[in-house]
Amino acid sequence: MRNRHLRNYAWSLLAGLVMVAALWGAIVVVTAHNRAALRAEARVEAGNMARVFAEHIRRTVTMIDLALQDYRAYQRSNPGSPPAEGWRDAYLKEGGVFQWATIDERGMMAFSNLAPVTKPVDLSDREHFRVHRDSGRDELFISKPVLGRVSQRWSIQFTRRLSRPDGSFAGVVVLSVEPDYFIANFEAIDTGAHGVTLLAGMDRIVRARFSRQEADTRGLGEALPADYPFFDPARPVGAAPVTSFVDGVDRHSGWRQVKGYPLVVAAQVADDDVMERAVVVERNLHLVGALVTAVLLAGALAIGHLLERRARAQRLLERQADELRIANGEVERLAYVAAHDLQEPLRAITSYSQLVAMTYADALDDEGREWLGEVTAAAARMKHLLRDIQLYLAEKSLPLPTAPLAADAALKAALARLAPMVAETGAEIDAAPLPEVMADARRLTEAFCVLLANALQYRAPGRPPRIRIAARREGGFHALEVADNGIGIAPDYHERIFEVFQRLHSRADHPGTGMGLAIVRKMIQRLGGHIRVASTPGEGSTFTILLPDPALPPGHTTPSTRTTLTEARHDPADHAPEGREDVHRAAGGG
Repeated sequence: MRNRHLRNYAWSLLAGLVMVAALWGAIVVVTAHNRAALRAEARVEAGNMARVFAEHIRRTVTMIDLALQDYRAYQRSNPGSPPAEGWRDAYLKEGGVFQWATIDERGMMAFSNLAPVTKPVDLSDREHFRVHRDSGRDELFISKPVLGRVSQRWSIQFTRRLSRPDGSFAGVVVLSVEPDYFIANFEAIDTGAHGVTLLAGMDRIVRARFSRQEADTRGLGEALPADYPFFDPARPVGAAPVTSFVDGVDRHSGWRQVKGYPLVVAAQVADDDVMERAVVVERNLHLVGALVTAVLLAGALAIGHLLERRARAQRLLERQADELRIANGEVERLAYVAAHDLQEPLRAITSYSQLVAMTYADALDDEGREWLGEVTAAAARMKHLLRDIQLYLAEKSLPLPTAPLAADAALKAALARLAPMVAETGAEIDAAPLPEVMADARRLTEAFCVLLANALQYRAPGRPPRIRIAARREGGFHALEVADNGIGIAPDYHERIFEVFQRLHSRADHPGTGMGLAIVRKMIQRLGGHIRVASTPGEGSTFTILLPDPALPPGHTTPSTRTTLTEARHDPADHAPEGREDVHRAAGGG
């Protein structure tokens, strides 16, 4: 008992744990999906920021180059002279240029706006001088960050070639821009608390780098790692996860190569910043998961308790049902034995009543003879009732059929048994051929006897009984119909007439025990069929017996729900009584 008790709780708790596992599995999946979506969104955002920043850098560099070309044109017409104030206001006020200078063909500083050239300054080793001297092409060059020998400041040199009228090399014009100028522009792009924006050349050298971590500009002038995907000519635009070469932080980088210039910009959003957005969602999910887990486990324990209560109630019901079956069996055996044993005193009462009537006929007056007649009639009714009770209780002990039966044979036997009654009433009986059914002769003959006897007994006054017997198929059943033109049955009594001891008329009007149809119903149900009635008061009744078709396999047929009448009602005779004796006569009228 205790093991069964614990088993109910164990199963309910196991079911609860399975649901909890499914819940947390779903939370893990949702969390992973949310994180993946946030990372994908971060890469899209980084790509969008890189696009905006690349366009801004392109315009800035174009403006600086225009200023540089204008300065070069001025130097050609005014060698060694500083540009006018209007030029400086037009190009340099907002351009971030802090120095403009000229280098002659030998690489010596010829002019600088920062200080008069009083002593030679050799710049012939600078990359931005050598590239113009050696290439011979007129194109913009953007240098790596260098420390100025005149300005003593870190700067990016924007340079173009100076040429003489004959095309020979005459030197270089220079505009110097501080990397901080680009950093100031980076601040307008919000890459988050740990994000980074950077500007690099296609040579992988960082021109400018901005981080919100205390204006972090580390990495200036350094080469980016070879695994950075920013410099592939086949992928001028893209987004990908990148680990920083400066601080080792994982970031989602969007990059874009600047159109028309050998530059690339990148906007990088730190993965930790992205995951901070997921924290709130995950915290709420975990909170909900914890609450649901508590509810599920509590519910599992409650269900276990309910299952145990239900199991206890079921066991109690089973025990009571067993006790009831035992009690019913005992009552049935008692009733059967009583019905059997009462036959003997009834025979004695009948015999002695008849003997008194014959022996003392002269000594009895009319009233005495009437009383003896009542005793004899009552004993006969009691005998019939006891025999019907025996038949009802003995039904379940009768063997079931093992072979099909021709229904015509059972009908013929019933008509032979009722021949005197048929002749007395002048009944007209029309019987069509009947099929083979899965039934035995004893039960089916008794059923026909009860139905035909009732049709004859409950005939309508003023017209002879007319009975029609026919058969038809109904699903997997043979439907045997017994139709009469008698007094009929009101709809309210269509079920009641199949119950034990239910009579619709007084015994004076229509004698009988009130058990005939109850016995028929029990017999037909034992055969796997059922019985129903359709009737119109004053016009007649049609009783239909449905029996399985023997041509179909057992269990293939099921009575139609539209034909169900009383078979679902509880039958108290669940056990076969002991000491049954054979009863062959027709059951009493219904």
